[in-house]
Amino acid sequence: MTITLKDAAASQKVFEFLKPADYLRAVYLYIKKYSSRYSYRKFADELGYGPSNYMHLICTGQRKLTLKAAKDLSSTLQLRGDEKRYFELLVSHECTTSPNKKEELFSELIEMKHKTLPPDLERDMMEYLSEWYYPVVRELANFEEFKADPEWISAKVSPSISIKQASEALELLIRIGFLVRSENSNKITPKDLHITTGSLVRSMSVTRYHQVMIELARTALTTVKSQARDFQAITLPVSEKLMHEIKADITVFWQAMLEKSEQCSEVDRIYQLNIQLFPVSSQLTSSSEAKK
Repeated sequence: MTITLKDAAASQKVFEFLKPADYLRAVYLYIKKYSSRYSYRKFADELGYGPSNYMHLICTGQRKLTLKAAKDLSSTLQLRGDEKRYFELLVSHECTTSPNKKEELFSELIEMKHKTLPPDLERDMMEYLSEWYYPVVRELANFEEFKADPEWISAKVSPSISIKQASEALELLIRIGFLVRSENSNKITPKDLHITTGSLVRSMSVTRYHQVMIELARTALTTVKSQARDFQAITLPVSEKLMHEIKADITVFWQAMLEKSEQCSEVDRIYQLNIQLFPVSSQLTSSSEAKK
């Protein structure tokens, strides 16, 4: 069975990918599946780069596509309309070094992905995971004094949200099933519901969620009294092994905090707990290796 480059490209839905290299690698592997002798050199040649290792470097993350290369590839792979725009946005998002521009491009990617989702649940869940205040409103509903009134919700969420946002939050939470409206009293109550979503929806939504939470933390640093917040930071040298151990310790800590919260019988406020661990240098030779 002969698979053409056009067939392979058509078989892979570009909207299912968050990195251009992953999409191109999927196209390559689809052809490779039906032609064991197919190589990255042949792949590069068919894409217009001659029999080189260029596409191997791209697909393995050793090089990044330029926007010009993305436009050429879109044409060769016969991507059209939104698919073409989405692929080129992925490349632009990956290439830009400006945080503001990166955020702008990511917002556009989320908007395009949202349009391609099947109706109802997947689309609603992506929206739920993309806005920081939806989970807050969901937790507020557990309080006895909770009022399914957008004006009340707007005043209780901090930083405050608009009445329109509060109303949209209520509608979405009811639509998903996190909140249930009683047929008799019209009262709204929370429901313990566990819903899973596709990996790309989770990935994009969680990325946006953490971006927004970082901004909220930045604001809280100057707007929330020190008695009501805790900000700590430490810079430390670690090995890759120790980094994984720290991540495991953080997971244990998360679980302990969840258990404490579930056992607390006198809840009177909702808090956001963020823990951030990330590198602030490139990889270096370890001190022990340097002494050898």
